[in-house]
Amino acid sequence: PVKIDSSSTSSSSSGGKPIFQCNAMLKDQILKSSYFKSLLKLNTVDALAEEISGFCDSIDIYQAGSATSPSVFLCCVFRLFTLEHSEEELSILLDHPRSVCARCVGFLYLRFAEKPEQL
Repeated sequence: PVKIDSSSTSSSSSGGKPIFQCNAMLKDQILKSSYFKSLLKLNTVDALAEEISGFCDSIDIYQAGSATSPSVFLCCVFRLFTLEHSEEELSILLDHPRSVCARCVGFLYLRFAEKPEQL
């Protein structure tokens, strides 16, 4: 099982594991999402890339018609954050040949999770 810390949303000055820097309410909505919970069975970036290619058709934050249900796109961004991966594996998404949404997942992950000096 993946352990996800939902407490903090700001960068740690101690230099530990990156923290997903988004609104605490949005993070809570993602963690409670049944779609996000289904993504926990995906254990590789390759599998996540296939999921994005098959089911993500927009880069909206919330599902159409909802202000509380996070989109497939955003759940995939957060799942990428919870997966251990290398820079090479991240490049699978950043350079994905068929899916604009997969590339956007990679870039939004960098925006939310990486420190600017590491980009």
